[in-house]
Amino acid sequence: MAGVKWYGSNVENREKGLPRSILMVILNDKETGAPKAFLSANLISAYRTAAIPGVGVKLLAKKDAKVLGVVGPGFINNITIETFAALRPTLDTLKIKGRGQKSIDSFIEFTKKECPQIKNITVCDTLEEAVRGSDVISMTTVVRDDVASFPYINGEWVKKGALISMPSAARFDDEFLAKKCKLVVDNAKLYEAWEEEYPYPTYPQVQIVGTKFTDLVHDGLIQASDIIDITDVIQGKHAGRENDDEIIVYSVGGMPVEDIAWGGTVYRNALAKGIGVKLPLWDQPEMA
Repeated sequence: MAGVKWYGSNVENREKGLPRSILMVILNDKETGAPKAFLSANLISAYRTAAIPGVGVKLLAKKDAKVLGVVGPGFINNITIETFAALRPTLDTLKIKGRGQKSIDSFIEFTKKECPQIKNITVCDTLEEAVRGSDVISMTTVVRDDVASFPYINGEWVKKGALISMPSAARFDDEFLAKKCKLVVDNAKLYEAWEEEYPYPTYPQVQIVGTKFTDLVHDGLIQASDIIDITDVIQGKHAGRENDDEIIVYSVGGMPVEDIAWGGTVYRNALAKGIGVKLPLWDQPEMA
C-alpha cells in the first residue's frame, strides 16, 4: 500500500463550524498507482497523534505519576488524556490551562465521562500553575512563527521527575534543556531532515520542540548523541527513564507515514465489514 496524507488547516474554520484542520488520506496500489481509497483522516490523525505521546508515557513517565497538566484542551488532548489514563492508572488529578471556556468545559466533560479515575480537576489561570507539581505535562498549543510568542516554561516550575510531552512548541531556557533534561524525539531522522530543509535556526520555522534540540547542537550546547530516539528506548539500545528525578522532554513531530499505515488497516477492516461507498474510476481505462 502507498498513500498520501492531505492536511488542510485554517484557524478561521471554527467560525464556519468546521474543525481547524480537515485531513484526508488517499491510498494507492503500490504497483499500479491506482487509487484504492479516499478516507477522512481527522480521527485517524487524532488517534495517531495521541498514540505517540502514549508511547512516551509508557516508557518515560514515572510509574506512580499522579498529576497531569494539560495546556491546550482541544480535541487532540482529549484523545491523549484517554491514552495517558490507560497507561498510568495512578493518574488521579488533572490541571487544565486553556484559552477559551468552551474548550475547557468540553475537555472537563470528556474527562469525567471517559477517564473516571481522574477525581480532582483544577482549571488554572496561568501556565505556571498548570506546570508546577505535574508529573506529566501535555502541551498541544498553536503558535506563530515567532519564538518570542511561544508559551514560556521556566525550568524552576518543573517538578523533578516530570515528563513534558510536546507535539507543539514552547520556550525553555537553553541551560534548562541542555543541562537539566533528558531529550527524546519520536524519530531522530525526521529532525535531521528538518534541520537540512530549514537551516538554523530551525525551531522558529518548524515549531516542534525537537528542532530546538538540533539548534542546541548547532550552538555547541549539547552533542547530537544527547538527542535520544524513542525507538532506541523501545529496542533497549538506550535507557528511558533512569530514576524518579529525571526531567524528560519528549518531542512528537508527527509522521504521516503512520497515518498511511493505519489508514491501510482501516481500509482493510472496512472492506471486510462491507463499509464504505464504491466510487467508479472508469468503465474502461483510457490511454491504456
